[in-house]
Amino acid sequence: EDYQKKLDQIELLDELKSAVDQGCRGFYLCYQPQIDSKNYGLYGAEALLRYESGKRGMVGPDQFIPLLEQSGLICEVGLWVLRTAIRQSVLWRRILPSFHISVNISYVQLRQKEIEEEVLGILREEGLPGDALTLEVTESLAVNDMSRMKRILADIRHLGVRVALDDFGTGYSSLNHIREMPIDVI
Repeated sequence: EDYQKKLDQIELLDELKSAVDQGCRGFYLCYQPQIDSKNYGLYGAEALLRYESGKRGMVGPDQFIPLLEQSGLICEVGLWVLRTAIRQSVLWRRILPSFHISVNISYVQLRQKEIEEEVLGILREEGLPGDALTLEVTESLAVNDMSRMKRILADIRHLGVRVALDDFGTGYSSLNHIREMPIDVI
């Protein structure tokens, strides 16, 4: 069983590499609405990455995201997600000008030296103001490398982009850690 599980992971990773090489073929985004609790109106949406395999059908994020992160493919896929979500947000902002988009960002992506420039470049190219974007980081990511994450997240906030702490309460952080982080939303 262990051998078969490992073999399946290797085969899925090969398939993911091929999909990325073909412009992220098989990946798509679903959008989860976000509601403003003050007036119950539509605030925006969170972009959720999904993958449909030609061989396996739907593959759960719990299966493919760890493989993308371990292999480093998450950097290319993450930029695809960011660009795709921002493009969709620009379209929706024609109907609801205050529409806001949230996108999850991986620790692997945040460790890239050029991440701030890439985010800013995509915002400029697609014509979305920075304050219409929230990048969501997981609680474990935020406390993993506290000093480095503080600097990176502060730099991203200087772009006008909001930073959210996703899945708070599922990890090991304390309120003291959270108080030190440059975040806007929990």
